[in-house]
Amino acid sequence: MFLERPNYPANFKFPDVDLHTIAGYIRNEVNLTFNTALGGKKAISSYTVDNTNKLPLGTNIYPLLKIFRNEESFLFPIGAGNIVSLTIAYVLAYSTKDTASGLTFHVAKEICRILQNSEIDDLIPFTIDKEQGITIKYESATTTDIVYDYAKINCAVFAY
Repeated sequence: MFLERPNYPANFKFPDVDLHTIAGYIRNEVNLTFNTALGGKKAISSYTVDNTNKLPLGTNIYPLLKIFRNEESFLFPIGAGNIVSLTIAYVLAYSTKDTASGLTFHVAKEICRILQNSEIDDLIPFTIDKEQGITIKYESATTTDIVYDYAKINCAVFAY
C-alpha cells in the first residue's frame, strides 16, 4: 500500500483531531460521573491540546484537562495505524486544601476507568494499548491557602 501525499489548504489550522476527540470524550464522561457529587459543577471545565509547560489563564478554565503526544510508533504493514503515547493531565487550581487532592485522585481514577473501558466499549472513540498500561503521577504546589493539584496520566492509544 502506497501512502498518498496529503494536501493542506491555505490557512490550515493544523488541529490534532485525534487528541481533541479523546479530550472531549473524557471531559464529557468525567463530568457526567461527578455531576451529582459536585452539585452540577464541572469536574473538568475545559481542555487543551498542548505540549508546552504553560497553563492557560482566564476564568472558567479550571479544572483543566491537558492532553499531549509524547511519542508515536507506526505499525506495519504500511497504513496499519500507529500507537500514540499520551500524557493526560488533570489540573485543579485555586482549590481549598481539604478537597483538592481527594478530587484529583478520584477524577484521575475515573479517567483510568474510561481508558480501560475503551478496549471493550465500541462507543468510546479510541482504544487503549493495554500492553503499555496506565500510570498516574500526582503532584501539587501549595501556597498558604491555595492548592495547585494535578495528576499526570500516561498511557498509549491506537490511532488508525
